[in-house]
Amino acid sequence: MARIVSLAALLGAWQYLSGRDNIYFVPPVQDAASSLWNEVVNGNLLRPALQTGALALTGFLLALVIGTVVGVLIAVFRPVSYVLEPIMSASNATPIAVLIPIIGIYLGLGFSGKVAIVFLFCVFAVSMNTTSGIREIKSGILEMTRAYCVTGWRRYRDVIVPAAMPALMAGVRISAGRAVQGALTAELLLAVSGLGLYLMNAGNRYDVPDLVAGTVFVSAAAFLALHLAGRWEGHVLRWRTDLKN
Repeated sequence: MARIVSLAALLGAWQYLSGRDNIYFVPPVQDAASSLWNEVVNGNLLRPALQTGALALTGFLLALVIGTVVGVLIAVFRPVSYVLEPIMSASNATPIAVLIPIIGIYLGLGFSGKVAIVFLFCVFAVSMNTTSGIREIKSGILEMTRAYCVTGWRRYRDVIVPAAMPALMAGVRISAGRAVQGALTAELLLAVSGLGLYLMNAGNRYDVPDLVAGTVFVSAAAFLALHLAGRWEGHVLRWRTDLKN
């Protein structure tokens, strides 16, 4: 109910501002909604959305795999931690926009360069959450694995990774939203394409209803990505609900 009230308040404020200001700055809600509907039906938004979605998904999956592996290595092996953890912390603190010219030079302006940008947007949340999750495992659990002679690969597969899974899935949920941000950033700043091209063209035409419609569409896509990641998290961690019951 609170979400419905918040949405109604937002739309009401939007409509109020559109009546007071020039339509150039704030288009009425009905104009933006009509533009959004027409652009979706005509395929003008769906086609670039597929490009952006493929870019975001590829970078996200790479970040998920590599970030998890790096996070485990940092948490488990002290020499790796000494080497990689400062690098990861410094890289996470570096604005990704600074790295875009370097990425463009070495990986090009095409799909590979854009995937690298999405990867950088996502990988640190996955890696750091994985590391934190493993480090927070209680020592008693690890002692129990030794007592029951659970060693080697089985120790990681059956104990360490499942125990760290709540923190890892939190990182996945954060990265899902950041993947959309990274894809739009890459498409706007590296080589204009996909939804970035759509928004750029709408801005160049001073077509504010289309620009607002595209922005709302991107926000909806990010919300959908977060929702799907949350559902995946709930599915993976359903054993926690079973334990509580």
